[in-house]
Amino acid sequence: MIPLKAEYQKPYRRVFLAQDRSAWAACPEKLGEGDLVLSFDYGVVRDVRGAGYQAGIIDHVVPVEVMERLNYDVYKFFDRWYLDAGGQDIFKHIGVPFGDCFQQDVWNDISYPARMAICLLAIKGFQAESFWCGLREPIALSLARRFGLARQEWQGTVAGKNTYYFPVFAWMDMMVRPAGFLPSVKMGIRQLHCFLFDIADIFMRDNPSVPAVFIQHYFPTNPIVYLADSEKSLKIYLDGFVGNGINKYLHRILPVPWVRACHRRAAAQLLERFDREHCCLLVIDGVDISADLYIILRDRIAPRLAEYVATMEMLDRYVARRRLDVIVLIANLGMKANMLLALGRKKKIPSYMVINGYLSGDYLSDSRNAEWINAYSDAVKHYYYKDAPHVVALGDPRMDAYVVAARTHAPSVRERPHVVIGASGYDPIHMYGCLSGELGFLGDVLDVCRRCRAKGHVFDITLKVRRNGYASQNRAFCAEFYPDLNISIVDAVPMMQVL
Repeated sequence: MIPLKAEYQKPYRRVFLAQDRSAWAACPEKLGEGDLVLSFDYGVVRDVRGAGYQAGIIDHVVPVEVMERLNYDVYKFFDRWYLDAGGQDIFKHIGVPFGDCFQQDVWNDISYPARMAICLLAIKGFQAESFWCGLREPIALSLARRFGLARQEWQGTVAGKNTYYFPVFAWMDMMVRPAGFLPSVKMGIRQLHCFLFDIADIFMRDNPSVPAVFIQHYFPTNPIVYLADSEKSLKIYLDGFVGNGINKYLHRILPVPWVRACHRRAAAQLLERFDREHCCLLVIDGVDISADLYIILRDRIAPRLAEYVATMEMLDRYVARRRLDVIVLIANLGMKANMLLALGRKKKIPSYMVINGYLSGDYLSDSRNAEWINAYSDAVKHYYYKDAPHVVALGDPRMDAYVVAARTHAPSVRERPHVVIGASGYDPIHMYGCLSGELGFLGDVLDVCRRCRAKGHVFDITLKVRRNGYASQNRAFCAEFYPDLNISIVDAVPMMQVL
């Protein structure tokens, strides 16, 4: 049996599983003594507790130390789901395995169902007379029904209710799988840009003394791009546009593949092989959820598999026609960067990684696959990389910049200090995360700020929303629960500039 947090280890009359405020408002039952409401939505928790009843977060009922142990089980599946019984990659094209290139696409499709299975199995162990289910998200509802937590269901929603939990599936579609008119326009611009550079390269003599480098651009590697631009010291290939104004169009970028019938046929064959040969298991508290996960994974990869095949062929041709001396990465994430790394191994192109993130969980497989790796510190090298000889600790370009900035920053004004709160969105990496975790954290901090204000302390508050958060949701949250605090909310400004 999966252990519960101490506050849930008591008998209940009824346990209600409510998706969010809209679903909870449609519940036909009235709360009474001994009832408990569990929801993804932090707004439901505040409403129910404010009315004097018990409430909690549905995907946060298991102690952190238990979820930490289960991380290892889940990541064994995460690292092996694309392998056959012999440990070979099922997804191989033109002799190059690429199953690990799906990581970013499927991360949430593994971690979210696994977390829900863990939490719902723990909830099944509640001492409760009955369970009522008002879940709407298909995976959570399916698991609740399978575990006997939905024998009494209610349907429907009430419109006009603000909800406060991270819409992870919508966010993944927007950030990883964008679709629609604007992404199509961007794709066309990218293709035209690549065509023009191909024409220019015909007439430009290659200078072998200038290293040709592919850079996976992000915060840790952007300074390399900017420095190389100013010094004209590198011939740079990027996986997307970097910079502002006209400068962003002055780099060579990887093209977008055209998916043809041959790619669809190859993808169909790979999918048939996947259906036959996948074999990894994930068992949670004696319950095998592997079949559930493989259905989700197949539905995710099937529509994009032909694109992956086409991308592999395109990159193979692209690298064959160009000199590439080194591949610089920030993580083992992203389809094109990971495929380029796989092709680089085949073609003996060295790779170097400047990690992005401090990599707190040693169960993770991310950011381990490169010939040389720059860790943030000796502690990261020791804990995460087990002092591997190919890992060096040269610091973190982004964090090091804060030290330089601090030397020239004006001294703090203690008469009216400024509180800056960094708000992140949901992180699908860890089992102990939850969809409303950041809003719960924000609520705790702002409750303290309110108490300090009530005691006469004067200070300003700025909320910095990270790229993986929703500023609109944070604005609604602060306006509803903390209108008296006059909070300034920013999202498009870098944290260093905010500070």
